Amino acid sequence: MFVALSFLYFISPDSISQVYIKSDALSTSEGRIFNNSFQGYTKVYSQHTLISKDVSFTIKRNIGDIKASNPVMFISNSSSLQKSVKENVTATNYGGKIHSHSNGSVTQGLLGSLEDYKIFRRLKSTQVDCVRIIRQDRDYIEESRKLKYSSNLTNLLQNISGNCREFIQKRNYIMSSLTLEEKEFPIAYSLLVYKHEEQVERLLRAIYRPQNVYCIHIDDKANPKFTHIIRNLSSCFDNVFITKRSVKVYWGYFSVLEPELICMEELLKYKKWKYFINLTGQEFPLRTNSELVKILKIYNGANDVEGTLKRADSGRWNVKKKPPHGITPVKGSIHITVNRQFVEYVIYNQTAKDFLEWTRHVSVPDEVYFSSLNHNPHLKIPGSYTEVSEKDLEIKPFLTRFKSWFPDVPCQGMFIRTICVFGVGDLPYLTKKPHLFINKFFLNLQPIALDCMEEFHYNRTRDEFYNKFTFNTTFYEKLEFIKHTFRNVYT
Repeated sequence: MFVALSFLYFISPDSISQVYIKSDALSTSEGRIFNNSFQGYTKVYSQHTLISKDVSFTIKRNIGDIKASNPVMFISNSSSLQKSVKENVTATNYGGKIHSHSNGSVTQGLLGSLEDYKIFRRLKSTQVDCVRIIRQDRDYIEESRKLKYSSNLTNLLQNISGNCREFIQKRNYIMSSLTLEEKEFPIAYSLLVYKHEEQVERLLRAIYRPQNVYCIHIDDKANPKFTHIIRNLSSCFDNVFITKRSVKVYWGYFSVLEPELICMEELLKYKKWKYFINLTGQEFPLRTNSELVKILKIYNGANDVEGTLKRADSGRWNVKKKPPHGITPVKGSIHITVNRQFVEYVIYNQTAKDFLEWTRHVSVPDEVYFSSLNHNPHLKIPGSYTEVSEKDLEIKPFLTRFKSWFPDVPCQGMFIRTICVFGVGDLPYLTKKPHLFINKFFLNLQPIALDCMEEFHYNRTRDEFYNKFTFNTTFYEKLEFIKHTFRNVYT
């Protein structure tokens, strides 16, 4: 019995043409299975020349009947293979549809359609050698500081309306889950943005995967042109949306916290995501999506939320009314990585609502709300910390975001309101940090820093996918705070 297959074509470092199939689909009754594997696939066909007219017969002979849901992938660096496969496989009763292009793009396949998209050509900055910068070539770093931002991205964004497909192709968005592990562990994001549409797009491109979901809140006082561009950008993706309600955000007031709550509530309509991460438009990921998933699976429900009493400015909470439900205010960052049940607690639980009302009367409520909920063990919120909030940073590090505050850490960019806007000279140590995201970069301040961070992140994703390196999770597995967490309490 012939069945329909979906095929995936990859570039291989050698000249061998190979065919792999998911091992759970194999039937050895009609042929020999090669004892090799790649990315969870088993090799069923191999030759040192092009796959030719007998490819479908050879697959059938070697694997017998297989399920239509199990994909096959071809691996070869031969440009002629594309034409050969398209002509010879799609003509068979297998029905595997292959789109072939001279740029070596990937076909309909593994975990979602990558049709017509270039995949994983190594990204390289057009202006500098980022490898020299990351390896701390001091003279070269000094030269790179002076370079100005140059890009045609503005034109692409301004003309995105009605041209989404072309835009996604030109920008090389990764339109596949890439691995089954990533597909089965979707992440929800909020992005609070108000300026620099190019930087927002670059952040979205870096973190985008079709299984994730993205809520964008545009500051209500943002430039109308910026708002228009971001709305058009979001319309290109089914899993990216703009909040139905927008607020004017002012630092130190409840309006900083409010957009997060708006996004949280709207994101809960999406039933599959497991963790929530909030971002702003000036940040950038240190970890690939695959690495994030591995880390969050190690967290196993634990929340990564900053909390301190010693460094808190308790004068901010000097209000007449005491916090409800015996909650002790704890200072921390608005940036959080929390499990879905924590978000449900925030939105639906009356205790959280009562405490939220109390925060409306304090100064800088965004730095007390999430932190206090996560560091008051008697509330028994899923993922919250069960120990004293004031722990040595080596015991309870805050990994959601890396920031450099004046005067604690040197800054090779510029301190703006006591926080470092990173520059080119910061990259050698930034790329070695274990944190999830970096705050912050400005395109109008040493833009090569963001260029090289983007190159580093994209190529890390690429190399990881091709098994050129394995992410070492030992550091995260040894974290103490994940051992002191409430789990499976709130339902």
